[in-house]
Amino acid sequence: MEGPRLMFGWFKRSGQKPEVYEGEGIFLKCPDCDNYHRSPDIPSFDAAIRLACETVGATTQKSYSEYNCLSSDGRWDMLPEEGIFCFTNSDGRRCFADFSLVGSWIEATHSWMWGWNLPDTHITPANRKASDLARAKGEAEGWPCLTTPSLLLNADEAWHLTDLAAFLAGYPMVYRAKVNEKAWAYFAIDQLAWET
Repeated sequence: MEGPRLMFGWFKRSGQKPEVYEGEGIFLKCPDCDNYHRSPDIPSFDAAIRLACETVGATTQKSYSEYNCLSSDGRWDMLPEEGIFCFTNSDGRRCFADFSLVGSWIEATHSWMWGWNLPDTHITPANRKASDLARAKGEAEGWPCLTTPSLLLNADEAWHLTDLAAFLAGYPMVYRAKVNEKAWAYFAIDQLAWET
């Protein structure tokens, strides 16, 4: 099997029209016809998503509580030159962690772009670890949601993919930040450490 291309080939050959995305599920952009089609149901992928969401959801909450990241008075800053996130608590204490850009999502169109597909002007290869590992896992397991550069999905699905990428990279936290009026960036964050 040649990855997702075989999965899509029947749409082009049979003349069937693509399904309409209505805000639920994950749709993959077909490389043969440039339309979006519903992702196939793959039980092993669904199980991996469930495990990642349970695991990373719990470790994210634990880390957010331990480092007081739930306070609305705190502030997250990305330091791209250093490849780290910095969280400053309301009392001025700071903690740091490496990060990985998992993907970007545009709310109005439900468009997702994997971090591994973003140009190097947007992110360094070192800060694509989680998305690169997700892509490699997708190639190894035949999970096209992880190997197709552009997807249509809702915010919940964006969180699910972010949790899975973080889980695969061994990162205990996830976070999203508004980039501009249109787009959100989803991050996997490594273990936070207090500034010394």
